[in-house]
Amino acid sequence: MLTFVATISVFILSAVQGFPSGPPSTACSDLFPTGHAVNAQTGLSGFAITTNQATYTPGGTVTVNLLGVGNAFDGVMIQARRATTNCSSGINSVPVGTFTIPAGDTFLQLMSCGGVVNNAVAQKAKIVVTSKTVTWTAPTTSVGQIYFRGTFIKNTKTFWTNVASSIVKPLGDATAALPVCAVRTVL
Repeated sequence: MLTFVATISVFILSAVQGFPSGPPSTACSDLFPTGHAVNAQTGLSGFAITTNQATYTPGGTVTVNLLGVGNAFDGVMIQARRATTNCSSGINSVPVGTFTIPAGDTFLQLMSCGGVVNNAVAQKAKIVVTSKTVTWTAPTTSVGQIYFRGTFIKNTKTFWTNVASSIVKPLGDATAALPVCAVRTVL
C-alpha cells in the first residue's frame, strides 16, 4: 500500500509542477505544454521573438532573441517553421534548420523533434529569465520564408503558445511576406 501511495504522489506532483527540466518530445508538433493542465493565454503575451536580420542564406545563421517585454519567463520552447498560405497543409508544423545555444547556458537546452537533431530549443531548468539569445542555422538548401514560433511560460498556469517572429525570407525573395500560422491554445 505504501508503494502505491508513493507512486500516486509522484504522479500527482509531476502533473502539478509540469516539466521544470524541459518539455517532453510530445510538445514538438504544436508547442503546447500539456503537463500544465490549463489552456494557453490568448491575450497579449508580453513576450517577443526577434531576429538580427530579415533574410537568410542557405547554410547561414540568424541570431534569435527571446524577450520578456516587461515580463520574465521560466519556460520556453522555440522552433523555426516554414511560412505558407495554407496553414492546414502541415508544412508549417515541421521544424526547419538547427539551433545552437551559448556555451555554459544554464537555462536552455537543444531538443530533437521528428528525428532531426537540435531543431528546437527549450528550457532545461526552472530559472526565471527576461531574455535569451540563440543562433539558428538554415538548411543548406532554401526552405522558403520562415518564422520562429515559440511558447513562453510565465508560471505553471500562465503561458502563451502563439508567440512568433516576423517573417525571415531567403536572400533575394522580393515576394510579400506569407502569413504566420497559429498553433494550439486549448487542451
